[in-house]
Amino acid sequence: MSLGIIRLLPDHIANQIAAGEVVQRPASVVKELLENSVDAQADHISLLIEDAGKSLIKVIDNGCGISDTDLRLAFERHATSKILNAEDLFRIQTMGFRGEALASIAAVSHVECISKTADDAIGSKIVLEGGKVRSQTPEACTTGTIISVKNLFFNIPARRSFLKSDTVELRHIYEEFLRIALAHPSRRLRLLNNGHEIYNLLPGNLKQRILSIFGNKVGENLLPIQEHTSIIRINGYLTRPEISKKIKGDQYFFINKRFIKNRYLQHGIMAAYEGLLPTDSFPAFFINLEIDPSEIDVNIHPTKTEVKFKDDRAIYQLLKSAARKTLGINAVAQPIDFEQENSFQLPSDFNGTPKIPTIEVDPEYNPFKSQSEQSRKNTTVHVPAFNIPKNWEELYQIAALTHPKNHQHVETPSIPDLQVESSSLADTVEIFQLFRKFILYKKENQVFIIHQQYAHERVLYENMLKSIRNKTILSQQMLIPLKLEFTAHEAEFLQNCRSLLSEFGFDYEWIGKKVIAVYGVPIYSDASNAEEIFRKLCEEQSDLTGPEEIIQDNLCRKIAISSSYKVGQSLTQEIMAKLVSELFKLENPAAGIRKRKTFVQIQSSDIDHWFN
Repeated sequence: MSLGIIRLLPDHIANQIAAGEVVQRPASVVKELLENSVDAQADHISLLIEDAGKSLIKVIDNGCGISDTDLRLAFERHATSKILNAEDLFRIQTMGFRGEALASIAAVSHVECISKTADDAIGSKIVLEGGKVRSQTPEACTTGTIISVKNLFFNIPARRSFLKSDTVELRHIYEEFLRIALAHPSRRLRLLNNGHEIYNLLPGNLKQRILSIFGNKVGENLLPIQEHTSIIRINGYLTRPEISKKIKGDQYFFINKRFIKNRYLQHGIMAAYEGLLPTDSFPAFFINLEIDPSEIDVNIHPTKTEVKFKDDRAIYQLLKSAARKTLGINAVAQPIDFEQENSFQLPSDFNGTPKIPTIEVDPEYNPFKSQSEQSRKNTTVHVPAFNIPKNWEELYQIAALTHPKNHQHVETPSIPDLQVESSSLADTVEIFQLFRKFILYKKENQVFIIHQQYAHERVLYENMLKSIRNKTILSQQMLIPLKLEFTAHEAEFLQNCRSLLSEFGFDYEWIGKKVIAVYGVPIYSDASNAEEIFRKLCEEQSDLTGPEEIIQDNLCRKIAISSSYKVGQSLTQEIMAKLVSELFKLENPAAGIRKRKTFVQIQSSDIDHWFN
């Protein structure tokens, strides 16, 4: 055996490898720095980011600060003030404890840190580059810490090239910020992106924090969950089933004010909602679990978002029981909220500013005249006009357009000849709906079993894609505008992509800082699906970044999936026949847009074999 194969890595390479476990993206830096500010007992924390955190991540706090002698040591690996021995790992009360965060961040960036304690007359400033200290000098500053992380991954170009688009990285940063904000509602937190203020959250209780982030609609539909036992203390809020969403989000678990991910506990909450929600809907919840640190292990993952329980089954049952009790009580009566803010509360459908009530007096009123005479003077009511095409047939002609290209080829069985020309279609073809999910179409000695949702998705997708590329897409105006409320960063995203969405037929404008009024949607989509489409766009913002063709394709897919006939929806004979006809006019009708078949074909001879 040859000698000298195994060798020690140089320190700078080992540090970069170790840093990769902690610093995966800019959001990882944000998480570690915000947690350090929380551990420093800061009650006012500001986060400033530029270029989605790639150029600058800056955190300013008014915490206890770091002394001149400790500042340099704080950036050494495994240097920590949180633990002294192995037993302390099972009594952890702080957010950080490994002593890896600052060292890992400094190893892959340029770091400048200014800090001062209350006992020091002057602060200290340290500058590091790639983990190496370049300078440390006295600096005049207030009590607290200001840390700036610049040029993340400057010395690891390969890691930097694997970062996602600014939209995706920003979404991760916002999520980390909101986790800290919800876990610590008594602290004031601000977030600025490229100099623009996104969040300015004032201190308060948890309900006030939720309302300031997610808006009045969520705030008005919170149900308090509370359970105190010798094992665990459960506090927080669930949302009413009526405001559940089609997408999974806004679900937060905290263990001793530390955000965690735990599918087992999440299943317990969803089990409590069983029978109250459709299978494809998800509630929001904000739950903090207080438990003896010795009963959990938070030292199983570098990011500390996963924990182990000594008795996870007991926690599961207590959480499920508490959630069921909350939902059961509030199904009968609305509880009194003793934490309700004393200031005047505005309803969720309010926009603008309160107006002073006025009294209208008719100076021409005569009590001696009959009521019929006075009612002749009616005030003229102006009804808003909408841009509706004069020729209604244009809408159906545009909806019938198909797109025969640019799709992955899937081998297609022989296509039936189905003609849709008259209203008596139901009498000329043999077509049926099965289980409110499939369409059975018989043609001679063949039977086609068509998935109504996948088939309709494909038809809508093809029609819309061709219309947008031919610049012939139209918008259908809504009779009553739909008002939707979003979080601050979702509102920022919708503002940035407004011109893009307008090309697809979405007509909306801002009526508040985080509220939009939707006036029109594409003719291919149902107005009732408008909210679902907007929510999905905000949830999956990465689909609206990249080349124009990819953005168009992704958006057409989202609109088609949201607007298609759903499983469980009853269809008439005419609707089914029209759908089948449009499907088989496509060049490759068997391929669904979710990489699933739209139909299967059965010969009569195949059925004969079943009975042999």
